Amino acid sequence: MDLETPKQGGNYFCFFQHKHKWVGLKDRHPELYERAEHEEQARYRHIAMKGRNYAWSQGESLPELIERREEIEAKHQAALERAAKRIRPNRPLLEVLSCPPPTRRRIGPQPPPVTGGAAP
Repeated sequence: MDLETPKQGGNYFCFFQHKHKWVGLKDRHPELYERAEHEEQARYRHIAMKGRNYAWSQGESLPELIERREEIEAKHQAALERAAKRIRPNRPLLEVLSCPPPTRRRIGPQPPPVTGGAAP
């Protein structure tokens, strides 16, 4: 089986895995997804606190998550687009160090101007 290494955590069955990663696992490695779903539904039910359900993803089981796949993929795509807009290109260190610091406008009351008199 040719598996790509997960980018975060190195674990396919991780509580902190993003929802879009579960959708991707189902698409690319359905056997691993089925195993995770089985673990969630059968194996861990008996150790969950009374009145609570065990789930890999907070707030919903894997089948519920997959039902929302289009919404999850759309949210993930929107997040990627927002992140791409924030990325600033790398600049050479010399350029960064030679630039004057940005001027900042002071908000609020301005201090009195400093006069050039001698100290008493």
